Amino acid sequence: MLIKTPLDGKVRRVAWMGDGRLWLVTDTAGVGWLGREDDNAWQYCEEFRPKKKIDGKLVEMSDEMIAEEWSNPQWQVGDRASQYQRKHLFEVIATGPLSVLLLGSDGRLTADSNASMEKYYRREREAAEW
Repeated sequence: MLIKTPLDGKVRRVAWMGDGRLWLVTDTAGVGWLGREDDNAWQYCEEFRPKKKIDGKLVEMSDEMIAEEWSNPQWQVGDRASQYQRKHLFEVIATGPLSVLLLGSDGRLTADSNASMEKYYRREREAAEW
């Protein structure tokens, strides 16, 4: 779902919802915003349905088209990362165009940018079977 607020007019995507919290990202933000679902600010937001030119016609984008436009080419949901020689383990539970939302093995949520992920995290890979 994409939303707009009257505060700045930027389009934001609700990239994740759970446990009374949600994560909003813009297409240019590094980490997005992690907030509460019951915040009073939502009464001022409205759903935004973008349009795209297809075959010369302006067509409202489908949910699948929006998901593709707002996908993250570097990280996918389910990817795993670690820090400090696997002392801290994380799983990607949502992505924005330039950021990821991580669930730590301790149950905490962390939002970070792709640039920070590359610099401060180690991507975990599945061990090959011999």
